[in-house]
Amino acid sequence: MHSARQSYFYGIIPPTTPNPAHINIDGNGAITISTTKVVGADDYCTVIFIGEVTRVVVNGKYISFPDGGVTIVIPRAGLHETFTGLTPGSKVSVLTLAQNAAGMSAFSAIVSKFVS
Repeated sequence: MHSARQSYFYGIIPPTTPNPAHINIDGNGAITISTTKVVGADDYCTVIFIGEVTRVVVNGKYISFPDGGVTIVIPRAGLHETFTGLTPGSKVSVLTLAQNAAGMSAFSAIVSKFVS
């Protein structure tokens, strides 16, 4: 018998929830987001909110933001992603989920910093 979390996709189970991402403020409107490797994850989906954090809805393989907001979504993120051109003084908030052929984890806890 398979557990509730186990997928029938070749015996692979979805990865566990990643730790919160680390946001490094690089200066001049640049940030680097680092995610800790999750065993069994093939890649990560990273969501970056610029300003206000809004509700995120995951429905299967689709992610939506029914309340709007300014977001950047990296559907197949690596462990390190760098962004430039952000407005100094703006708040960025990041959450990440791990994914593999069997599915997605829950989102990590959200972390926030101000861009310089």
